[in-house]
Amino acid sequence: MERLEDNSAVVTRLKVSVTDPLAEQELSSFVKTVEGEKALQPFFCGLIQYAEWHSHRQRTFDHFITKYPETVHLIGLTTRSQSIQLHNRSKPGLVFTVHWRLAISDSGHVVPDLQVYASAPLKETVQRGRSALIRSVPEQFQKVLPILGIEQAIEVLIGILCR
Repeated sequence: MERLEDNSAVVTRLKVSVTDPLAEQELSSFVKTVEGEKALQPFFCGLIQYAEWHSHRQRTFDHFITKYPETVHLIGLTTRSQSIQLHNRSKPGLVFTVHWRLAISDSGHVVPDLQVYASAPLKETVQRGRSALIRSVPEQFQKVLPILGIEQAIEVLIGILCR
């Protein structure tokens, strides 16, 4: 930091270290930008927004894992993940994967990006004529997401599995 004559300060060097592997993955591009621009305000605004969304994602995943322990499973080796897998063990076949990424702009604005992937054994899909239905799940999820919200949209997927 460099002090100027009018008693203000200028950031001359900024180095940010992120120790959480998931946060490091999602924040890496943003961190490089704020380090290069030495931009403190976007950094702190983005970090606060990211921390709020990151915490919300983990609470949401924990809620579903606790509420539906036989159906909802975290994907990954740690307790922090971007993805959960939904499948009904008593009715094997259909599997939904919910991938929840946090995208952060150079200005520090965080946008949640949720994608759903559906899969089922090919034999079962063809025999029951459900391939078009399975292919439509990601698009239909994107349509209901802004209407229902994240939690209720995931509840709909779980409801489909538990019928």
